[in-house]
Amino acid sequence: MTKKTPTTSELISRISRAPNVSLLVDAYDAAIEDSIVSVHRVKGTEWQVWHGGWSGFSGDFFEVRAHLAEDAEEILDRAAAAEIGSAPAMIQQQAQQQQACAAVVRTPSKVEVAKAEVARLEARCAVLREEKLPAYDLLRECRAERISAVSGELDACPGVCWTNEERAEVAAEEADARLDECIDDHHEACLNLREEQDEDDAAQACADLLDMIEGTEHLQSLVQASVDRAAAGLGSTTATQDSVEALRLHAADLRRQLAAMPMPVPMIQQVAQQQQANAGARLTVITNPTPPTHCSCCGRRLTDHVSVRHGIGPICRANSAAPTRDLFTTRSDYTVEDLLDVVLVVDLDRGGRSVSNDASGVIDDLRKAGLIRPGVPVVYRDSSGTWDQLRVKEGRFSGFSSVGVLTREEAIAWARAN
Repeated sequence: MTKKTPTTSELISRISRAPNVSLLVDAYDAAIEDSIVSVHRVKGTEWQVWHGGWSGFSGDFFEVRAHLAEDAEEILDRAAAAEIGSAPAMIQQQAQQQQACAAVVRTPSKVEVAKAEVARLEARCAVLREEKLPAYDLLRECRAERISAVSGELDACPGVCWTNEERAEVAAEEADARLDECIDDHHEACLNLREEQDEDDAAQACADLLDMIEGTEHLQSLVQASVDRAAAGLGSTTATQDSVEALRLHAADLRRQLAAMPMPVPMIQQVAQQQQANAGARLTVITNPTPPTHCSCCGRRLTDHVSVRHGIGPICRANSAAPTRDLFTTRSDYTVEDLLDVVLVVDLDRGGRSVSNDASGVIDDLRKAGLIRPGVPVVYRDSSGTWDQLRVKEGRFSGFSSVGVLTREEAIAWARAN
């Protein structure tokens, strides 16, 4: 049985009894079954509309309401044209207000939502830095929390229809870039903290050794004065010249230990400033933690140049003991000479990594020392005695350039010519 389509008079009769726009639309929907969806039905599927769209209508909640308001206004216009009557003034006024609200509804931009969440994330990262907690795991957890929070906040935004793809775009495109920056910043801060601690330990060891040297030499001078007074008949003492000689040898041994200690990185900058004031000064950088004058296996003092070169004594080498100074746990040992227009690096080949294998670390050392300057090439002599160039881009090592000369003068001439 076909249902009869209501006449205009019947429509106006039903509409005129509706006290507000919401019920007006309900009345319109009840009168015409093949119309769009009613406000009541839209409210019933409100969660579905905000979570990926509604199968019966492509658009969001406010677009549905605006469309229904337009249909209601069209019926009122038809009624007025037919001179049957018009809707009450209250209905017209509320319909206009409804249209105005639909027109001024502003959808929050994805960027604004993402920026708010990134601000919260940055605050969390600041707390992590202060607490010095492991960066990656906690920040990845923070990322998962952020995605969940963004989804919840988007769902709570009235008048916004977000699809899963749009949520993914907000989560990945807007905030992930800043998250990666926070991770890198925190990771770099942790590395700098460890470097500062290592440098502080090395600097403290040097300071303690200097105090011991000064104390030994001061004691040597006092004992020498006491021995001299006793020899002149001005007093008596149990000390002898042998005691003075023993103190002198002890002070000399302490100075050798100081010379063999690794130079802390901050000291490189001080020497570099002196080099710029006095071109041609040479700086020796010993970066390995184990002094090459001692066996890396048993710790005994090394005297033979072959043993010093390999960092292991003959007995340990004969017993096939694995030295701790290998390519994975050591840095390179080298000298640096600043000629203002050329920086020369010479691989000392003392058993650690070569400058070629440690090129990135060498350039970082030179950059911290202020020796990486625009237009100033860095050339180095490798362990085979051949000179090559270390290319630098934006303060970082970027590759090698073959020079192919064997003498220092030829390397300097090549660098200045190129």
